Amino acid sequence: MWGGWDKMDKQIYIQKLEELKQECNKIPDTIMGMNIKINSLITLNMRYELIQLNRNLKNHPYTLTKDIIQDSINEIKAKKETLFIEDDNKVFVQKKIKKEEKHKKLWNELWNKYHLNSYINKTERYEYRIKINNLNELIKDKKVLDIGCGQGTFTVAMMKAGAREVTGIDFSEDSIEFADNISKKLNLDKDKIKYITSSVYELPFEDETFDFIIQNGVFHHLENIDKALKEANRILRNEAYFWYYTDGSGGISHILWDYSNEILKNVPIEHIQKVLRMMNISDNKCYHLSDGFKAIYEHSTYKEVIDLLNKYGFKFEKRLKGGFETDMDGEIWEKDEYAKEKFGEGDLRILFKKVK
Repeated sequence: MWGGWDKMDKQIYIQKLEELKQECNKIPDTIMGMNIKINSLITLNMRYELIQLNRNLKNHPYTLTKDIIQDSINEIKAKKETLFIEDDNKVFVQKKIKKEEKHKKLWNELWNKYHLNSYINKTERYEYRIKINNLNELIKDKKVLDIGCGQGTFTVAMMKAGAREVTGIDFSEDSIEFADNISKKLNLDKDKIKYITSSVYELPFEDETFDFIIQNGVFHHLENIDKALKEANRILRNEAYFWYYTDGSGGISHILWDYSNEILKNVPIEHIQKVLRMMNISDNKCYHLSDGFKAIYEHSTYKEVIDLLNKYGFKFEKRLKGGFETDMDGEIWEKDEYAKEKFGEGDLRILFKKVK
C-alpha cells in the first residue's frame, strides 16, 4: 500500500491543501468572506465523502482528492476576483480559548438543535452498535455510566439494551437539560436513567461504582486525557468493562478535516450553522460538518491507544465495529482496496477491561 508512488501522491495532496489554505487566508473573515469559505468547504468535504464511500474507485484516492481540492482552489480564486468583499473593519476574529471551553460552546450550539426523529434515529444506531458487538450481556442488569453524554443518545441506547441503571454526565448544563427534556418526551423510566452536570476530571461518584462505562468520542477533545483516564479507572469496578472510542490518524479524511478546521478557525459556529440550516441539511449531516469544521481532535494510532489505556489499568479485550458504511472499520477494510489511504488508523472503537 505504502509504496514510493503513494507517498509522493500523499505529499502532493497535502501541498494542494496548503495551497487551498493560502488562498482562503487571502479572503477576510467578513460575512461574505466567511460564506465563500464555508460553502467551498462544504462542497469539498461532501465530494470527498463520495470518494470515501466508493469501494470500487478507478483511480487512486489521493489523485481524486487532489483534483477536487484544485476545483475548490479555482472556485475560491474566481470568487475573490469577481465578488465584492466588505471592508476589513468588519472582520471576525475568534478569541483563543481552552479546548474544553471551545467545545462546550460548540456542542451547546449543535446538540440542542436535534429534532425528535433525528434523536431517535441516532439512538437506534447506537443500539445497533451494541448489538453487533455482542455487548448486551455486559450491559444488561448492570449499572452503567456514559462519560460526556452530550444530548444522551448513547445513554438512552444503553438503557434500551437492558441496563439496570444508566447515568449520563456532561459538562454542559444546556446539553443535560436537553437530554432530560428528551427523556420526558420519550416517557423513559426516570428510575433507570438520569443525567448529571459534571466534569470528566472530577466525577461525582464513589470508587468502583459502575459495571460498565463508555466514552464515545469525548477524550480526544480534552486538554488532559490522562486525568480523565484516572477518574474512569477509579469509578469502574474491577474486571468491569470500558467502551473507548477515539479518533484515528493518518487517513485522507483526518487531514482534510484538520485543514478545514484551520481555515475556518475565525468563523463562529453560529454562522456555520446558519449556512447549513439555510441549505436544508439534515440534523446528522449538519452535526457531522459542524463538528468537523470546529472541533479540535487529538489523533491517535491503534497502538498508542492500547499503550495509554494499559498505563491506567485497562486491558485490551477486542476491537469493536461501527457497523455502518460511513464507519472506517470492520468489514469495510476488506471491501476497499484503498482503505489504508482513506482511513489511516480508522475509527478506534475498543473494548477494555479494568484489571488490578
